[in-house]
Amino acid sequence: MCGRYYIDDDMKDELEKLIHDIDQKIRNRNITGDMKPSMQAPVIYQRDRQKQLDAFQWGFKKYQGNGLVINARAESVFEKKMFSGAVTNRRCIIPASGFYEWDALKNKFHFTDGHKKILYMAGIFRMEGENNHFVILTTEANSSMKPVHDRMPVILQEDLIDAWLSDDTATKEILSRVPPLLCKEAEIEQLRFEF
Repeated sequence: MCGRYYIDDDMKDELEKLIHDIDQKIRNRNITGDMKPSMQAPVIYQRDRQKQLDAFQWGFKKYQGNGLVINARAESVFEKKMFSGAVTNRRCIIPASGFYEWDALKNKFHFTDGHKKILYMAGIFRMEGENNHFVILTTEANSSMKPVHDRMPVILQEDLIDAWLSDDTATKEILSRVPPLLCKEAEIEQLRFEF
């Protein structure tokens, strides 16, 4: 499960190389720091056969009751009514510098690519009211993630970006791939002992 990720300053330059048409909502805002559910965050999607970068809100509103759905399982995304239309017609990519996960003992870890400044997480989006909302797709954890959590985001390598956004025939195959190995670092808090 991915419930928190972050964006640092280094990521902006890399995104501008990838996306030429950056929406003014992104250009005029400094969106860095921790991204949490319900926040506006940068999302890459395709419109008129061109990659666009815009700010979408994280989380689909639940059909009944309050709350947000922030992730969708890759294994069942085509069968769930909430997600099936979006995965077929409205795929997106959530760029991140890295993401956080906590283990069973509540130790916090952050995961990055290690070699690149951006992790590209697969997502889907839909319109709710006047705003686009997105969820992050998750899959079974690979060996770099499994010691911490049993789920992880679907991570796209750069050579899959165009296929994820525009090739409907590649969607299921991309979702079935084992994600690349990630670098893991523990967040260690300084302990203070009182004598």
